Amino acid sequence: MITNTDNLSKFLAAILLGCLPFTSPATGFRLPDQDAFATARGEAFVATADNPSAIFYNPAGIAQLEGNNFRAGLYGISLEPNYTRPSGGMSFDNQDKLQAVPQMFYTYSEESLPVTFGIGLYSPYGLSVDWPQDTGFRTVATKAALTYMTVNPVIALKLSPTFSIGGGITVNYANIDLEQGLVWPVQPFDGFRFRGEGWGVGYNLGALWQAHEKLSFGASFRSSTSIDLRGHTDAHN
Repeated sequence: MITNTDNLSKFLAAILLGCLPFTSPATGFRLPDQDAFATARGEAFVATADNPSAIFYNPAGIAQLEGNNFRAGLYGISLEPNYTRPSGGMSFDNQDKLQAVPQMFYTYSEESLPVTFGIGLYSPYGLSVDWPQDTGFRTVATKAALTYMTVNPVIALKLSPTFSIGGGITVNYANIDLEQGLVWPVQPFDGFRFRGEGWGVGYNLGALWQAHEKLSFGASFRSSTSIDLRGHTDAHN
């Protein structure tokens, strides 16, 4: 049984939380699948890294490539989270189900030099969810969408025929759109929305050692990145 006091407490708590500064991951799903071949191997690609997508998986691996190499892909994701009310038994589905993730990689090397250059464009985080207005948690969130793109120039140096190192910087752009209701039950014309964008810089490093014709070892490191999202808020009704 829910009393008027309970409703008032929940309403005041929602208003208080809405007034506080917060950090939100939105729909920051990690997207590790940046190459079809690597994904088919369960992402076990760091110690192989023998195509241009090594820019993402292990930048030292591009030292194995000769001349000009280009690789691109686009895959779809069907995102279908479901929520069922514990009390009422009603079920709700994400309304933004089909989404796409792109990636492009290019490398270049001169036969006479032990250096290989590369640049990648990919989306390591992102996706979006859009919930109906009558889920019961509309004052927490109704929609969240994150677009996150990374430009990753790298350079690899072959120190010996069997050992190479590599690294580069990651220039990251994020665009976010968050929506939530202000009161409950449903008020179709009320809501709070934040839209913002920002940039951040990080780096990635890698090493690759071909110990034997059929045995190699690889290591890869990716720094953390902080992005300050700046934009506008809108409140209605």
